[in-house]
Parts: sequence; C-alpha cells; structure tokens
Amino acid sequence: MAHGLVNFSAFSVEDFYHPTLLFIYRIFWEVFLIITTVFFVFILYVILKNSKDIGEYKYFMINQLVWSYLFNLLASAWKPVPLWPFYMGFGAGWFRSWKGIWAVLPFYTEIAIGVGMGVSIFMSAMHRYIYMFPTSQFAKHYESLTFKLLFYGFVLIIIECGAIIPISLFYVDREVLRESITSKYPFMDFFFENEPSIFGYDPALNNQLSVLYAFLILIFLIGIIIFAFLMYLNFIRLMKKNKHTVSQITHQMQMILFKTLFVQLLLVLVFLLIPLLLALFFTAFGIRWTSFLTLVGIMFCSFHPLADFVALIYFIKPYRIFVLNIFRKPNNGMQPQNFIASTSAVSTPQQS
Repeated sequence: MAHGLVNFSAFSVEDFYHPTLLFIYRIFWEVFLIITTVFFVFILYVILKNSKDIGEYKYFMINQLVWSYLFNLLASAWKPVPLWPFYMGFGAGWFRSWKGIWAVLPFYTEIAIGVGMGVSIFMSAMHRYIYMFPTSQFAKHYESLTFKLLFYGFVLIIIECGAIIPISLFYVDREVLRESITSKYPFMDFFFENEPSIFGYDPALNNQLSVLYAFLILIFLIGIIIFAFLMYLNFIRLMKKNKHTVSQITHQMQMILFKTLFVQLLLVLVFLLIPLLLALFFTAFGIRWTSFLTLVGIMFCSFHPLADFVALIYFIKPYRIFVLNIFRKPNNGMQPQNFIASTSAVSTPQQS
C-alpha cells in the first residue's frame, strides 16, 4: 500500500467508521431517492408534452436524464461506503450481504452507468455540432437513425471497455485481500468481520498499478474538463461565424440548447467531477480524513440529477413557461401562454 503523506499504520478503525454519519447517510439516500424520482417523472412529462420546436434533440436530453437517474438509483440501493485512502469499500444498502465477486458487481455497474452519463453528454454535444454543418459527409450519414444508433453503441462500448476492463483485472479474492491488508494493518480486520460486501484493491498485490490507474483517471477527468470548455468556446465562435447562414429563429434555438448543454456540463463538473477529483487526490496521497469527507461528498453528488432537472426547466424557455402554466392558479384570469410566441426561438427543423 502506498504510504502517501501519512503513516497508514497510525490509523485506527475510528478514522474509517463513523456510525452517526453512516446512519444519516442511509436515511439521506432513502429520502432523496423519492424526491429525485418525483422530479425525474415530472421532467420527463414536461419534455414529452412540450418539445415540438426542439425536434429529435428531446431524445438526447431524455437519454442524459435516464443515465443520471440510474446513477442515483443504484447509488441509493448500494449506498457505497469508501474506506479511502485505502482502495477499499463496502455497501451499506440492499447489497450489504453480497460477498466475493457479487460484492463488486454494484461497483462495476456504477462505473458503467457513469460512463453512460458521460457518453450521453458527448452525443448531445456532437448532435449540436453536426447540425451546424449539415452538408458534411458525416452529417449525411448521421441523418440515418440506424447510423446514429450504431455510432452511439460503438462509442459507448469502446469507452465502457476502457473503463471496466482495467479495473476488473485488478480484482482479487476477498480472503487474499484480507490477508494482505490485515497483515500490515490489523485494525482493518474489523471491516472484514462486520461487512460481508467489503472489496477493494491492494497496490502491493498489483505492483502499484491501481495507484497508477487512479492517477490516469485524474488526468483523464482534468482533460475532459478542459476539452469541454474549449468545445463550448469553439461552438460560440462557429455560431457567430455562421449566424447569417441560418435563420434568426434557428440560431437562437441552437444557442439556447447548447448553452443549456454547457450548464449541464458545469453541473457534472461541480457535483461529480470535482468531488471525484478531490477524493482520488486525497486517496492517492493518503490523506487521513478521506473516508469521512467522501461520505459527505457522495451525499453532495446526489444533488446532481435534481440540479440537472431544474436546469432544463429553467434555461429552455418553452419548458419554463409550460411549468409555470401548470402551477398558475386557474382563477387568476390568465390564459396559458403560447410557447412558440413566448420564445424568440420558434420553429427549428425537426432534426434540430
């Protein structure tokens, strides 16, 4: 095990096991999942009832929302409890009694769903870019639904394999891990005795490759953040350049949708990537309070789907007006506004 900035042998069970926080953590997930589910169903209703002017792009938004909701759904059921800065953890939820390879399945699945979230955002951004260049050869192929699905599936499978395969190669049997860890840090036997679903990685068993992989993930996530920012700036540049080649209506709707997408990227950065970056950084350098801070961080991350739902409703004006009309008092003498008249981004092509 990498020693980092502190001596791991100086740790104790109290550095990793926080009963009061764990109790709050469990209750929080149960309550917040109900709230998230209500909002998820509501935003789906809003999108499906009021997306005439947005065309097929509504399916890309729904795709993003579904991945985001599934991520929270599994996290709520699993309730992961990392034991960082050790590369270990256990589940405090429905899968707590799972052992061996079964205990790792929620972890692999959560990673797969996280990758799906990232790919869904990438596909939404690419969709916006392609319709700025409708005469390109790729755009002509992209008009085919079959091509879209095959391309999406290809990108998803490649990235999923790149994320899951290296982690699965590091897997070791629970008892092998127990012997390796407890021989150096006897206090960790508390978790092997009391948490059936405990699993993890010991860098000493894989020539420090798991540490290297953590650093590679750090670099990759930072690269994604930089790339997304540059992509947004380039899109704004291209939209200004091509402003006179499309109608004002199309231009305005393109800007609304892409700015909304950029806000969604910022939400991913704030609620998911930054907490993950900090957790990986603390883990890689052996910061003592990483386990405690991670539980708090995971609860913070759970707000991401809710923030995503609110962003869609707020920044896409037809959705915002639709929601306001739903909650407007029937006796105030006001008629529902016409969505198309209420936004200058009127009709766009159905493939916008």
